[in-house]
Amino acid sequence: MLAGALNGIGSQRAAAAVSLLGGGVQQLCTLVLTPVPGVGMGGYVAGALVSAAVELVLCLYWTARRTGLRVRLFQWITAPGLAALLAALSGNLLFRMLKDGGLGPLPAALATLAFAGLLYLAALQAQGVSVRKTLRLGAFRPGRREKTGTAP
Repeated sequence: MLAGALNGIGSQRAAAAVSLLGGGVQQLCTLVLTPVPGVGMGGYVAGALVSAAVELVLCLYWTARRTGLRVRLFQWITAPGLAALLAALSGNLLFRMLKDGGLGPLPAALATLAFAGLLYLAALQAQGVSVRKTLRLGAFRPGRREKTGTAP
């Protein structure tokens, strides 16, 4: 995603360099870790994760530098991650309890999905992340004219 943002702001060279560097990291990790006894194909997976992390950090750095973007790690990564973890673990427990209580798999899944979604939004709100801004509620109202700065 961020490589696409770099391309969109005219930094194709930076996007290509980051992509090539990420591919090199992937290859290096695969070559070094795969032959290690006990690691095997896990070395390929580790290489993919390390490569993705390197590309993420570099693309975020270049995008922020070129656009003046202020990175808000808590609102973008930490709070959603914690809210998702809470919703997923609670949802898993609820799903198992509903199924063990005799509810069918589909109704249990739908109830769990609704509960987990609301819990996710509540957890975001409890951490100070505005759900209204996140979902962009109230940003567009039909029938309301947008200010364009020019006379009609």
